[in-house]
Amino acid sequence: MKKIMLLILLLVIFLSGCGKIEMNTAVIPLAFGTDFKNNKIVISTQIAKPVSPGTTPAAGPQFTVITASGQTVSEASRNTSLYFSSIPLWSQVQVSVLGEDLAKHGITTLVDFLVRNRFARKNNTLVVTHNVSPEQLLNVNPYLEPYTAMAISRLIKNQEIQLGIYTPTNINDFLQRLSNPGIEPAAPMITIRKNGAEEQLLLEGTAVFKGSRMIGTLNELESRGYTLMNPKLKTVGLFLIHSPLNPEQWVTLEISNSQAKITPIIQGQQIKMKIEIKAEGNFYEQGGVGDLFTPEIFTKIEQAADQELKRQMAMSIRKAQSLNSDIFGWGYSVYRSDSATWKAIEKDWDQRFPEIPYELDVKFDLRRSYLTDKSFVFR
Repeated sequence: MKKIMLLILLLVIFLSGCGKIEMNTAVIPLAFGTDFKNNKIVISTQIAKPVSPGTTPAAGPQFTVITASGQTVSEASRNTSLYFSSIPLWSQVQVSVLGEDLAKHGITTLVDFLVRNRFARKNNTLVVTHNVSPEQLLNVNPYLEPYTAMAISRLIKNQEIQLGIYTPTNINDFLQRLSNPGIEPAAPMITIRKNGAEEQLLLEGTAVFKGSRMIGTLNELESRGYTLMNPKLKTVGLFLIHSPLNPEQWVTLEISNSQAKITPIIQGQQIKMKIEIKAEGNFYEQGGVGDLFTPEIFTKIEQAADQELKRQMAMSIRKAQSLNSDIFGWGYSVYRSDSATWKAIEKDWDQRFPEIPYELDVKFDLRRSYLTDKSFVFR
């Protein structure tokens, strides 16, 4: 909380060109949620409650959520001023929450607002709600964080390190995909799970867009396949394979490093996509008993890992092609590789993409087994 008060003080000292803002008239908005209801844009803003230096924060949530509506995003955001007298410093928003209803309706007006507004930071974490509204999501009081916005941001980062399922995205990534040819946006989805009387945040699926509208979702395995094929990411995380000794038991493997390369193979106007994944990782956990630490078994484990990662990637490709949304940027790869060919086929890409053949080449290498190179022996 002291950091937030210091931030406000620094902003007040250095802010220029927009008039003088007194410290006691400014508030810090942490998250900005946008939704669509009753043919109006609904804006929900999470505001950090001010705390005087040297005092202990009151019990309960350390934030409040203000919701207002309007015909446009600008009008709805300005209408929040009807609910509180302080001036929001919009440049301090950390998380942008896109409501599922608005995503399905179309986000053209939101995109125009984000592009034009100089106070909208383009490196904000972006998530899409699932079966809840942004207002409901931002009212969740997280266990270990003082603010829901902070919890969402850390949840995205932690799962990227621990599991590698969902691809983090921000406003800038999203806008670039909307403006570049041959690539469509996607973003992690977040919902609320009940745990008794408590509410918890839960990442659940990936929102798939076609232009400015959300047209479908990827499930958990499809989302990991999508993440694996992102050339900009060095994927990490855990995944499971069946034990070579007993198909009813599982072996947990950890990806410590992974890099994707997508190459369009162009012959005239015939196109095939070659996806190469080079990954290495660690033996993390063994289910059941038996000695898996032999060269022969390790080879079988690596082969099984290759097949499992291929399976997840193929699931993601099939779903994207069934939705006719090029979230992998295959068209963009063609454009960068051979702009003349892309110019000839660009108008037909919607008809071509669902039928584009592809080749998956995965090579997974085991590197270590942590504290032991022997299976535990039960007596």
